[in-house]
Amino acid sequence: MSHDKEKALSKMRVTALVNMVAIVGFALIPNLWLSTSTASDLKPTVTITSPTSGTVQRGKVTISGLAIPNPSGTSKIRSIGIKVVGLDPEAESYIPTGYRGGHYGYSYGIECEFDCDDGEPSPYDFDRDGKVEGTPPAAVWTLKESSNGKFSLTWDLSRWPSQTYIVTLFAKDSMLQAAASEPIQLIKEREPITTVNVKLTCQVRGSSYVDVATYIDCKSNVTLPQLSVQIQFNSGSGWMNTSIRDTFDYEFRGYRLMFKEGITKIRVTSPGLMEQYSPFLANTQYKPFTSNVVTVKTTKMKTSQVKVNKKSREYKTMFTVGQNFAKVSMATDSAMSQCKSAMNTGLIKVRGIPQYLGVQARQIQSYLRTPSGFQGCIDGFNS
Repeated sequence: MSHDKEKALSKMRVTALVNMVAIVGFALIPNLWLSTSTASDLKPTVTITSPTSGTVQRGKVTISGLAIPNPSGTSKIRSIGIKVVGLDPEAESYIPTGYRGGHYGYSYGIECEFDCDDGEPSPYDFDRDGKVEGTPPAAVWTLKESSNGKFSLTWDLSRWPSQTYIVTLFAKDSMLQAAASEPIQLIKEREPITTVNVKLTCQVRGSSYVDVATYIDCKSNVTLPQLSVQIQFNSGSGWMNTSIRDTFDYEFRGYRLMFKEGITKIRVTSPGLMEQYSPFLANTQYKPFTSNVVTVKTTKMKTSQVKVNKKSREYKTMFTVGQNFAKVSMATDSAMSQCKSAMNTGLIKVRGIPQYLGVQARQIQSYLRTPSGFQGCIDGFNS
């Protein structure tokens, strides 16, 4: 064999050996993009174990869940959360979430008492690092390591609107990876409506004098939600509505009214709550009602009966108010006209133009309806 042919054959053998070593070496090197999981592959899983979707719930409801870290990693479940959304857009606003117990985002009344540590993270932690589908949970807790991923959340549906709710659980691990469960539906059915008969009893507190506030106290036989009421009067020409349209709730309410000299009959009426205006009150309705008739005998107060205490808060406050009235009044405005207008209407003339007293009008009026307060206004105006 010639030297050139032997040299060429030797070169071919070396090239083949190099290629073989390269192939073997490549096979022995780990395939990093196949063996290293992506972040989405390492997400934990969270499932709702009970109840089943579509079940009807009443009273106390418990949602049980299971949060498991991805077996490919070494992370642990760090926190769990829940989001409850009502399908009725009008009723949804009655599920308050916000600041409670030092943390933001709590859903109304939901508790995790046995499987969670005291320190709850913010619900917004779910969006800072680990991403979950949709919005973050409304309530979040730190899960105890001893729970083995099992947890339960409870709340009372009694004060929640009657509608269908979508419940979703969340989990986040120590590697800051988060995941959401498949949602389930819970149904709170509208229960039979209870009708309540209301008896409202009113009476005059003390005596009634012209230009002095008369106190009328009204008491209900049952605790009421906030109901619309109308105060009516009858001076001999039939029942007429006053300008006072107010509300009545709980069991007691007092009213301050001004009467002219003579006999006046008054009563309080209400349309009740016969339709289900509020989801919170959907199971109770209140029949329309009218209070008993109260007869008010109003007389002019004798000079000897008028007790003015110039050291009282009413006198001192209204003395300053009277001075302020005088500063914006014209020469044709008197102390009596300005103070009386403020007491009766909440308006005074500011350089000849009627102007409302604003947010302090009711407080000023209440002081003016006392002998000391009214006299303080007169004295302050004329000072």
